[in-house]
Amino acid sequence: MAVEILPGVFQLDVPFVKHPLRGIHDYLFKGSREGQNRGRNLLIDTALNHDACNASLRGHLEDLDVRLEETDIFLTHMHVDHCGLISRLKCSENKVYASETDRVYIDAFQLPSHWRWLTQTNTWCGVPEEHALKPEEHVAHSNRPAFSVPIETVRPGDTLSYGGYALSVVDLAGHTPGQVGLWHEPTGSLFGGDHVLNRISPNITTWDLDHDYLEIFCDSLKRVRSMPLRGLYPAHGAPLANINGRIDELLEHHAVRLAAMESLVQVAGRPVPAFYVAKDIEWSKGDKFTDISIQQKWFACSETLAHLRHLVNKKKLDSQWNEETLYFSPL
Repeated sequence: MAVEILPGVFQLDVPFVKHPLRGIHDYLFKGSREGQNRGRNLLIDTALNHDACNASLRGHLEDLDVRLEETDIFLTHMHVDHCGLISRLKCSENKVYASETDRVYIDAFQLPSHWRWLTQTNTWCGVPEEHALKPEEHVAHSNRPAFSVPIETVRPGDTLSYGGYALSVVDLAGHTPGQVGLWHEPTGSLFGGDHVLNRISPNITTWDLDHDYLEIFCDSLKRVRSMPLRGLYPAHGAPLANINGRIDELLEHHAVRLAAMESLVQVAGRPVPAFYVAKDIEWSKGDKFTDISIQQKWFACSETLAHLRHLVNKKKLDSQWNEETLYFSPL
């Protein structure tokens, strides 16, 4: 059942089948007869490309007497639990918005090169074959949009007006290269996708070797912390009662993890790949590397690589290539 969280703004909960996240909170701004886009609705995010997700989301829209032809879609980022259904929801009468950066990744789901990048990450991290995720095993492979759809790009500072709300696009990059959110200053409300979640630390993946995505993520967190927030509406989990407190917890979480990873490299006393470090770090709920799924092992190794490269950028560690694998060592 849809829950009205602000006048004319509804939280739509879409459950997932056999997925660790259990579901997603989508948000709907129901059309107003005032301002720009009169009568049009805005849906923030979709869900996995799965029949049950499609049925659940469409059921919410039907309950609210909302037609897809009158409903534009704003994607906070390119992960398939947020964009997977766009190939089922896009029609000739509606628009899909995303950042330019993440639009490229969404389109790339249909390209073999995207999935070669996934296996390349295994090589960068020095993952042994028995622990290496194959492209068809990745959660995004089976739940991605069935085909590319036209996407209109938005940039931080742009304004979208729906349901009588003037919503500013804000930069929330880090969890993905181009994650964005929508900010309504009069109510102090931020619709932030996966940027700040309750009890979950958003995964920070090594998307490429040109950027420090952990630094980008932490900078985005600090920027959000400086905003006069009164409500932050996340895509997963319970609402945030203490927004700034949770941001401080996330920053501390990464500081602790950086210290632990630096220590492991120092103790090794020799060049080691990200896999060596990832297998000795405790992950979610205190799980050891051997306890988690092969999908989660890929996320763990990629996140470890992002942290180790951040330590190199901060001149805490050194790095060098051995063929196609990146090794880290004490300075």
